[in-house]
Parts: sequence; structure tokens; C-alpha cells
Amino acid sequence: ISALNVCGQNVKTDSLNYAKGVSNAIEMYRKFIDPSTVLYNGIEYNDYAYTLEKGSPYFMDTDFKTGSLFYDGVLFENIQLMYDLVKGQVVINEPFKIYKLSLINERVSWFSVLDHKFVRLVANDSDQSVITTGFYDLLYEADVSLYKKEKKKVNEEITFPEGIHRSIIRSESYFLRKDGTLYSFSNKN
Repeated sequence: ISALNVCGQNVKTDSLNYAKGVSNAIEMYRKFIDPSTVLYNGIEYNDYAYTLEKGSPYFMDTDFKTGSLFYDGVLFENIQLMYDLVKGQVVINEPFKIYKLSLINERVSWFSVLDHKFVRLVANDSDQSVITTGFYDLLYEADVSLYKKEKKKVNEEITFPEGIHRSIIRSESYFLRKDGTLYSFSNKN
């Protein structure tokens, strides 16, 4: 058995080079897995086609918008997405844009689109939570956080002889989180 002494230089950490290296590694990883098997694993989304006469089921716009998404532990940026408020689903195009996908809600931690950040809150059965599990618009975050829950539903009216008329009805609720407890209130005031 022989012992070998090795001398070397002290390595000074270069945070700029380190950050650039990490960024390059992430970019190479994303290019390697594109189309991402992590992201493109939801179910086919069925839209409303031409069944609605009035209103939109989507958040603010009926077209895909660029946003960010934290899905299954991975951050995806510059993703084209929509948020269906009737079904409570985040919708994306599959890689070849042949059809749309509904992401699995349990895997979405948060997403942002149109300067709004939506976080997934889970109802706690043990303390009769004031919320239902779903996505909430995070309006303010600090020691006290403010959330808005916007819901839309399809209203159907049957008239004779015209038939069924479908329109969208919108509602919103507000919640305050302080010291880990959620409180509900009815309006912005």
C-alpha cells in the first residue's frame, strides 16, 4: 500500500459561472426531453365548441396565452395555456397541436397566466375547511394572503320551440389566510 500526496489550487467559487452552468444544464435537459413526457400526460380536453351562445368558460380570454406552470415538480416557462373555470382545468396543446390536453390537477402546484398566479389549495376535511380543493387566484401574499376563487357554470334554459340556450354564469369568492387559517368573505370590501 502506498500513500500519495496531491497538492492543488484552492477553488474560488464563481457564482456567475455556476449559475450559467446550471441554466445551461436545465436548458439542455429540456431540449433533450422535448416534447416533455412530464408535461404532456393529461387527458384529451373536450371544449365547448359551438354549444355556448353567451359568455366564455375561460379565464379572461378564449385563446391560449403564454404562462408558467409548476407541474409534477418541474417548472415549465413560456407554455401556451388556458384556464377553464367551468371544469377547473388547466388546458394546453399537445406537442403537435392536433388536440388539447387537460393537465392532471393534482400535479399542478401553481400556474401563472395574464399576470395572475393561481395556486392549488386543498380542502382540509378535519377542520371543515371554508374552501373546496381547486385553483385560487393569489392576489396578495405576505403574513396575510388574499385569494380569489372565480367560478363559472353553464346555465341551460329550455324554450319552446327554439330549444336549449346555454350561457355562462360567473361568481367569485374571497379568502384570507392568516396564521395558517383560511377565512372567507363575500366581496372585496
